[in-house]
Amino acid sequence: MDARNDLMIENNGQEVSDNHDWSKLCPDLLRKIIESLNSIDYHRAKLVCSDWYSVWKTCVKRPLYPWRIIYYDDDSSSLFDPRENKIYETKLLGLSDNSYYMASSGNWLLMLNSRLNFYIFNLLTCEKINLPSIRGGKVRLEPSSDCRQGKWGDFVDHFRKISVSKDILGYKRSVALWIDERTGDYFVAWIFKNQYLFTHKKGDDSWWNWNNNWDTFSLDLAYKHSKLYLYTYYDYIKIIDFSGDSPKEEIENNPYRDHPFHCHMSQGEYIWKRRIAIQKSGEVLVILCLTKEGVHLFYVFKMNLESKKWERVKTVGDNEMLIFGHGVTIRAPVQDVGDGIKTGSICFVKDDVSPYYMHSDCGVFDLATSNMTWYGHLGVNSGKTRWFYK
Repeated sequence: MDARNDLMIENNGQEVSDNHDWSKLCPDLLRKIIESLNSIDYHRAKLVCSDWYSVWKTCVKRPLYPWRIIYYDDDSSSLFDPRENKIYETKLLGLSDNSYYMASSGNWLLMLNSRLNFYIFNLLTCEKINLPSIRGGKVRLEPSSDCRQGKWGDFVDHFRKISVSKDILGYKRSVALWIDERTGDYFVAWIFKNQYLFTHKKGDDSWWNWNNNWDTFSLDLAYKHSKLYLYTYYDYIKIIDFSGDSPKEEIENNPYRDHPFHCHMSQGEYIWKRRIAIQKSGEVLVILCLTKEGVHLFYVFKMNLESKKWERVKTVGDNEMLIFGHGVTIRAPVQDVGDGIKTGSICFVKDDVSPYYMHSDCGVFDLATSNMTWYGHLGVNSGKTRWFYK
């Protein structure tokens, strides 16, 4: 075949490609294409156009279960699907370099960059929502002019400056992120050094600063159904209602208000961390990460609403599981996805149980058997792992 014919075929093929409307594919054919995609492209397919989204809704739904995101020292990242046992090396456009993971909600991550600016980032669509900065007030974040030495800036209050870095943020903060995938509404709350509480929700011009309330010393927080739950320094649980125009503490409708958490620890049991989580039913769980004779364990407690006493339980709810530190239980996968991820399991990372454990960076704990499974490092380069629910 001569060069002229080759050119004619190439031009004709290009014309067909340019003129074809990919949004008008036969629904049955498009459904087969979408259902054959890998997990990430399957979810991204619904964003192509409204016609693809309509077909996507009729496809066989993929099960929801925890994934892992791994951050490397060069600011690159990868995603790991435990069900497919597959690593996705992906460039997340819009995810700023030198950013720190704070929390997640579904496919969304709350991030803080080296300029001490918060933003919310979608792992699948790469959509980015910039949040207001915390500047100018008596309690504020001041970015450093040079963060090459690891210092990102200072947290300034009425009396002092506290150096801010990735290590400080990772150890001395609790964060809650909630986002509605359908409406785009979101809510963010974070506590720095157990004392400084900030909240922000969609529509606010700035962060709500709670630091004029000197009773906000809190160890952890969680958010569900427009209510923020605070686990205080003295083991009380406060509930703040954000459904109205301004936040309001619930007094009469808080069954935990006059019943602080208490449990008896046996000799040799040492608590490393304590977190709260809200069940699907709306009841509060207190989760302790501890060591007993050198063994890492998780204990879960729930208040008996009749006796008002805290009792240890062996479950986090019917068909529910937990990512430690995420503040809410999540629906456990119906199908077996492997790696011990199932009803009654707790996904954790190394810093949750011990920062000194060097052989792995995450794992899963089975509440029913008290068995802890550590995972090996993924790939050649080790990184910092976080769980998210996809």
